[in-house]
Amino acid sequence: MECSLLFKIGSKVTIENYNTFFHHYGSRGYKFRFQLNSNDKTGEVFIIDMASAIHEKIISRLQEFFKVPNNGVVDDPFMDSLGNPHARIMCEVAVRQNIGELKQKCSRSLMREPYVRAVVSIKILEPRQGMPKQRWDFGNVRKNTKDPILNMNDPALCNAPNDPRFQIIIPINDVFWDPPFPVSINYIPVIPINVAGNVFSIDLYRIQRVALKSRI
Repeated sequence: MECSLLFKIGSKVTIENYNTFFHHYGSRGYKFRFQLNSNDKTGEVFIIDMASAIHEKIISRLQEFFKVPNNGVVDDPFMDSLGNPHARIMCEVAVRQNIGELKQKCSRSLMREPYVRAVVSIKILEPRQGMPKQRWDFGNVRKNTKDPILNMNDPALCNAPNDPRFQIIIPINDVFWDPPFPVSINYIPVIPINVAGNVFSIDLYRIQRVALKSRI
């Protein structure tokens, strides 16, 4: 089950004005979409989702994953810059926002930005009636079967941490990707020596647990 919020808040807004607005208000409880008009100069601005308890808890848990390579540094951590942590890797969490809107924002907006190295998108669905929560696959109800009893043809369940099938592995050098323009073929991101490891992971089981506990 999913629902979508779509509420227009502006018409014929220039790209410059939208960027200024988003910089000041874009992270204060709302998610926006800028739909460019045919003149390629102005567009319509929509609210497509609102913050909720489950959304905020998942965002907080994702932020904890990104802190791991900082090697325990709390003040001025290495993987933050100018108050915009991890700008090379974008995380989109959708609750009310439908899957189509989520895909559109990721593929037609975020993934086209030259500075973005990776996009992680997570869609939270409401549980279906009669479907025990503990029998979910990660990130969704069991869409491939209507049988409430587990059988051999069901997809693997995300029911324990540290399962490599349910981990997103991110190279740390993607966080520090900041090449000159044009990009040299020999460019290598510089990673601070105190950053731990070469990769870090997002354990989807941990995200699933946050989502399920928020429904209680």
